[in-house]
Amino acid sequence: MNLLRTWLALSLCISVAPAGRAWAIWQQNGTAVTNPPGVQNVPDVIPDGAGGVILVWEDRRYFDADIYAQRMNALGVPQWAAGGVIIATAPNDQFAPKICSDMAGGAVVTWVDERSGSFVYAQRVNSAGIAQWTPNGVPVALLNLAFDPRLVPDGNGGAIVAARSLSGQYPRFVQRLNGTGVPQWGSIGVAFSNTTDFAIAADDAGGAVVAWTDPPAHPVVVQRLAANGSQMWNFGAPASGGNSSACEVIWQSGLGAVVSWQDHRGVDWDIYAQLVSPGGAPQWPASGTAISWAGGDQLDPVLAPDAASGVVIAWEDHRNGTADIYAQRVNSIGAIQWPVPSVLVSAAADAQTSPRMVPDGAGGAVITWLDHRSGVQNDIYAQRLAPSGGGLWTVNGFPVSTAAGDKSAQVIAPDGSLSAIVAWADSRVPPGIYAQRVEFTYGYWGHPEPIVDYIVDMPADRGGMIEMQWTASQQDLPGGSQIDRYTVWRQGPQPLPWLEVETVPASGQPTYTLQVPTLADATPGAPAIHHFKVVAHSLPALGYDWESNVVEGYSVNNLPTMVGNTPSLTELTVRQNYPNPFSSATELEVGLPRATDFSVEVYDVAGRRVGNVDVKGAAAGWTRVPFAARDGAGRALPSGVYFYRVRAGATTVTSKMVIAR
Repeated sequence: MNLLRTWLALSLCISVAPAGRAWAIWQQNGTAVTNPPGVQNVPDVIPDGAGGVILVWEDRRYFDADIYAQRMNALGVPQWAAGGVIIATAPNDQFAPKICSDMAGGAVVTWVDERSGSFVYAQRVNSAGIAQWTPNGVPVALLNLAFDPRLVPDGNGGAIVAARSLSGQYPRFVQRLNGTGVPQWGSIGVAFSNTTDFAIAADDAGGAVVAWTDPPAHPVVVQRLAANGSQMWNFGAPASGGNSSACEVIWQSGLGAVVSWQDHRGVDWDIYAQLVSPGGAPQWPASGTAISWAGGDQLDPVLAPDAASGVVIAWEDHRNGTADIYAQRVNSIGAIQWPVPSVLVSAAADAQTSPRMVPDGAGGAVITWLDHRSGVQNDIYAQRLAPSGGGLWTVNGFPVSTAAGDKSAQVIAPDGSLSAIVAWADSRVPPGIYAQRVEFTYGYWGHPEPIVDYIVDMPADRGGMIEMQWTASQQDLPGGSQIDRYTVWRQGPQPLPWLEVETVPASGQPTYTLQVPTLADATPGAPAIHHFKVVAHSLPALGYDWESNVVEGYSVNNLPTMVGNTPSLTELTVRQNYPNPFSSATELEVGLPRATDFSVEVYDVAGRRVGNVDVKGAAAGWTRVPFAARDGAGRALPSGVYFYRVRAGATTVTSKMVIAR
């Protein structure tokens, strides 16, 4: 290996991954997360921070209700045990699970537990699905007859849990569990007065805000709890004058708590909202800002931040006689931003109910709902609203799932890549918990955008070429493709503009591999980093284009030169992998004094082998070995420290690498 190759190995950021990424398994109308015998119900979902989600649900596969969880990656591939990992299978029923992130790639789950009464329990799982606290969970508070738990992250590996209780003296309580599952606010938490409903949101200081309606007049009240459990606002901050219910709350950093509710101050239920400052002072009109006051009832508001310090609010609306979905946007000073009184999301035939919503990252929002337009069953539809309030997808919504059978309890979480994953309970055959990815550009299901898997230099050439592989669009299927062709785009070395360099007809393959020319080879004085992407073009009648991720790489003149060669190797030598730490791909270099076979084995900190590469007939000198942070089954490895051992004959060399997702 010459000095140029040595320098490149030490100084360039190389984006590589092995061939053979698993074909995406998202299916039209939804992919089964779990469907064992028995009934699975009431799922909840959060982003996993790596393009997928972690789901939890109530599961009656063994008659009594238990709690199970599963992690799905961006391609719809389950990452934990088939059928899900056990969160709680104590005697009697465990039900009504809720989930939040532990801010470390895992999750905290809470539920109602009847093993010895009716208490609220919780459990933490790491990114590999391994329980971190006492098996079957820890009690949140020593209050019997508890129900309806909710939770938010505390920012330090634990969670703040709120629930209701029929125990009399403490009808509602809030408790903080630290990262090891130990209650921080006494044996019963922070107790509040009676309430008919409530909502909770994390603030930006390790605490939380709780909103509730307070009998008998039912005004909406908001209270902020510090990280130590102290109540920061005296007696709570009033948000409305009374006759309110179904409140929801989110925290806007720097502004405070935005709360919305259904309000019966007039003839019908209407939607109102209020902003409460970090110090506890209402910022909009004392009785709240009217969001929708159309005829008929407006019910069950949901909120999402709009990326401009305001919020989007959606709700179920009966102004037309049957239930429809409407929405409105309000800015940070409480001013209505979309046409008055509100924007229509869906008014299809029959009823649309139970809206759920996430921000789209561009000032708008994506809304899902249960839809009975078929007249036979509840299906799931979705719509994306632009920052201006206009619908960006099919009028009255895009079908997420219309398979035979009722759907219920749908939930949605953004996956961090201009898409979201929706999950629900499904009565189809076989019944179970199902999920679907919806991309935000056109509202298509699954993964219609291609994924660039790797960029590598072409070996044993005179430079000027790289090899790239991409995973096909999920709309590129054998015998029924909606993809016409792929175009490959190159940029670089910067600041050159993007240029289309290749066209590849779609042919229904899981992956495509192509050699692509570069404009210059890397040298010690000029790295010549190029960037590449792939665009999937739909059939002309559809007119859609889906763009892949961008991956960088370089080409090298690999033929030996007359001078400057690396001195001969006298023993097995392994250079530290680069980059390190890494999130998705790294590369190590193995130096051999003579031609031989060698292997690279990767182990986690528990000593389990999680990866293995066998290289046969390697020539003397340096060999590059890519590693894509996946195990032998193609599953993404969680963040953490790993060890790799290179073995050639009787000689081994061991080193450490770090995955940081």
